[in-house]
Amino acid sequence: MNKKVVRIIAILLAVLLAVSVIAAAISVLTANAVTMEEIDEVKDQKDAVAQQKEEIVRQIEQLEKQRLDAVSRKAELDRLMTDNQKRIRQTEEELSSFDALIEEQTEKVAQAQISEQEQFELYKSRVRAMEESGLISYLEVIFQASSFSDLLSRIDVMANIMANDRKIEMELELARLATEKAKLDLEQSRVAQEEKKQQLEREGEELQAQLDEAIELMQSLRATMEEQTALYRQLDGAERELGQTLYELEALYEEEARIAAEQASGGSENPEDPENPQDPEDPEDPEDPDDPEDPEDPDPDPDPTPNPDPEPDPSNYGRFQWPSNNSTYVTSLFGPRIHPITGEYKNHNGIDIGADYGSAVLAAAGGTVIVADYDYGYGNYIMIDHGDGYVTLYGHMSSLLVEAGDTVSRGEL
Repeated sequence: MNKKVVRIIAILLAVLLAVSVIAAAISVLTANAVTMEEIDEVKDQKDAVAQQKEEIVRQIEQLEKQRLDAVSRKAELDRLMTDNQKRIRQTEEELSSFDALIEEQTEKVAQAQISEQEQFELYKSRVRAMEESGLISYLEVIFQASSFSDLLSRIDVMANIMANDRKIEMELELARLATEKAKLDLEQSRVAQEEKKQQLEREGEELQAQLDEAIELMQSLRATMEEQTALYRQLDGAERELGQTLYELEALYEEEARIAAEQASGGSENPEDPENPQDPEDPEDPEDPDDPEDPEDPDPDPDPTPNPDPEPDPSNYGRFQWPSNNSTYVTSLFGPRIHPITGEYKNHNGIDIGADYGSAVLAAAGGTVIVADYDYGYGNYIMIDHGDGYVTLYGHMSSLLVEAGDTVSRGEL
């Protein structure tokens, strides 16, 4: 089985386990019996879900890096493909030029062959005519010579005529051979260009295959990122439910502890305590707490129950408090998410809290207002410098009640 599928199944099982823990915790709340072990169990489960979320974020970041690499690879392949197609077109144009030149040289070869044949035929017809008229009889040349010098002169004239005819014939033959060679060279060059074109076409096919692989990889990575993002949302929902359950469990635990402390502190003096029954009408009881004339009672109306600590407010834990006094509903957490407007996968650099229009926005800690302005993205927003490198930003507010330079306290409106 694919490792990625196994990992996703394992995380989904963890989500189901988290939901089961939530259900168990809710049943605990209903039963009104909370123990520290149960709270620790929910904490551990919440931490486990948070770790799974961190693992998914790392996987998504890695997938995004792979996707960007694939995008860069595709861009490079597109460039190579464009260059390949351009070179193929240039080669085709060169082949067309070679075809035109070869056709031209073919015509020249044919014309040279015709000229050579015509010259040869002319030479044959002239020799034949001279022989028929008797003007070229070598015997006549020899015997009609008036002297030896005349004989040599006659022979030289005949040799010049024959040499000239032969020269013309050879020139025509050389011209034909040169034309044929030029044609052959063009044909060989065309063959080379044709091979070059075929090589470019093979390279183009290989580039197209790589391009298809890159596109398929990008689509696969995007699908995997969407799956991981959906899984992240499920885990995020489970973590929020666990957080809410943990908050309720801790609140109930604190309430039970407070009630137990009250009972332990005031149970022995409670006149209605069934374990210490006292009859207020019994005249024999010398220490009736309801008797205002008891001389031994220095305080006629003592308060046997000490003032308990107020219920802990989770918004006051640590240096920073929750910036809202009427809403704890988080609509979008810090971290990777699908942008609600653009639909792109981006990192969310803040926490969105759902509240009614005009709800109070509280300073998470004391500090100095360094920005109070309007921004296209944040709307009305302020920034508070708390020192030690801590700065908080509050955006999407209906109005601004402070200015830059103002000093605010923790929890101040």
